Amino acid sequence: MKLLKKYYVLIYPILFVNLFFGMKLLGLESAITRAIIAAGIGIVLSPRVKKIQTQAGEKKQLTWLFLKEPIFLD
Repeated sequence: MKLLKKYYVLIYPILFVNLFFGMKLLGLESAITRAIIAAGIGIVLSPRVKKIQTQAGEKKQLTWLFLKEPIFLD
């Protein structure tokens, strides 16, 4: 979890690049089509950061499709 807290920003670019070149292997030749599809899937699968108001103040909460419970960044 500590690794995810530090590098959550890099998940979307890594997903995008992997999906972009993975679709090339599947036979999609158009770069624009691959980029649009990879961006859409990457946005859905990337983690979200929300600002949550608590009694102690404002905190950032990281939620992701593959996590059962959220991670607090601050």
